[in-house]
Amino acid sequence: MNFKDLKSRYEKLQTAAVGDVLDGMGFRDQNLPWDLQALSTGMRLFGKAFTITGRASGSKSDNDMPVRVKMLSELTSGTIAVMSTDNFRNCAHWGEIMSFAARNNGCVGAVIDGGVRDARAIMDAKFPVFCRFRHPGESTGRWNVSNWQTPIKIENVEINPDDYIFGDEDGVIVIPSALVMEALIGTEEIAEREAGMREALFEGGAIEEVFKRFGHF
Repeated sequence: MNFKDLKSRYEKLQTAAVGDVLDGMGFRDQNLPWDLQALSTGMRLFGKAFTITGRASGSKSDNDMPVRVKMLSELTSGTIAVMSTDNFRNCAHWGEIMSFAARNNGCVGAVIDGGVRDARAIMDAKFPVFCRFRHPGESTGRWNVSNWQTPIKIENVEINPDDYIFGDEDGVIVIPSALVMEALIGTEEIAEREAGMREALFEGGAIEEVFKRFGHF
């Protein structure tokens, strides 16, 4: 299946249902931390992980801009920038210009395990960004990009380049690349069943009867 069709089908679903399917497959550590949330309600993203890591800077004059520019130039169509910051909390790791540069290379969103600034400009541009917090401080002299497209970890979740990232109002989930089709089919089955449950409840059905008819929810 081509990426456009895959993205279209996933974006009709919910991360919660995808998580249920992955749980049932034995992959129970795919949900990113609860406080890694969208900048604004309604932001959704789906794409392949472009992983990024960095480190705290020991010098106020330390400037990683050439490295950051090179990283941004290597983003490709259909990717999502996924940044692990090693729990550094004293700056913004992503902002407006990075968002525009990423979008111009076909990147479809960013998931930042850290801070974001220029939030209003990013929201106005409708570029989906999920982050831990907002922070006005620049990263120069505080935190440097060091590597990209290597395996990373955000808390207990392992993320490999080209794993799939899906984010919505409930949070962000990582779908191992090898499982993306199986998880899609299973989630679509859940969505169909839950649509029937929703209709039955809307019509006034008792939860006991709805559960007997449709099963787990």
